[in-house]
Amino acid sequence: MKDNGQFLVEIRRDEGERSHTINEQEYPAAQRRGGLRPVSLLVMTVLSVLASVFLWTAQTETTIATNYRNQAVAFNAAEAGIESGLVASSTM
Repeated sequence: MKDNGQFLVEIRRDEGERSHTINEQEYPAAQRRGGLRPVSLLVMTVLSVLASVFLWTAQTETTIATNYRNQAVAFNAAEAGIESGLVASSTM
């Protein structure tokens, strides 16, 4: 409800009616709108960065596990080759 350049807000309670006015000149519409947009964009940017970091970390963990497996296979193959060489040389 608008009354003479002021917004009139009525709050009804059990004890009676109260009214409160907000001066339109103090809070023009341009200042009241759009405050949430920059905050929501900032929150979305932070969450996107965090998601990217988590995905990068998961990819790095996969690479580390693959490298460890390859190292273990190579070590076991080298150890088996040395053992086979020792057995072959001892039977000569």
